[in-house]
Formats: sequence, structure tokens, C-alpha cells
Amino acid sequence: MITQLLASIAQGVGQTLYVTGASLLFGGIIGLVLVGAARSPIGIIRTIASLYINIVRVIPPITWLFLIYFGLPQYALRLST
Repeated sequence: MITQLLASIAQGVGQTLYVTGASLLFGGIIGLVLVGAARSPIGIIRTIASLYINIVRVIPPITWLFLIYFGLPQYALRLST
């Protein structure tokens, strides 16, 4: 009983580390692109990047989680529990 529980927890820790690493990688890449766009000498690119950054900053993370979890299944993307 205890060994099965520990095995499940170990599997969950591995999955959590994988998701964390992937999120950091993709977030870092997207962040670098947005920083480059926000500091661009081209006005329209700078304006669009700043507008996107400000909109994303205003929305709380829990709202994003609700939108992903409850909104994506409406577009045929199902998340398993």
C-alpha cells in the first residue's frame, strides 16, 4: 500500500518537473521574443508587443487556468484528469 502510494507520488514528481521545465523553456523563448518586440525601433511592433504584455499582465493567473481548463474543451481539446 505505502509503496504504491510512493510510486504514484514519484511519478507525479517526474511529471511536475517535466511540465515545469517545458514551461520555463517555452516561457523564456516567448519572453525573449516579446522583449525584443517591445524594444523594437519599429513603432507598430513596439505598440502591439506592449499592448499584449499589458493585457496579459492584468489578467490573474487563476483566470488563465480557468480559461484553459474550461474553455479549451469547447474547441475539441480534452484534458484528462
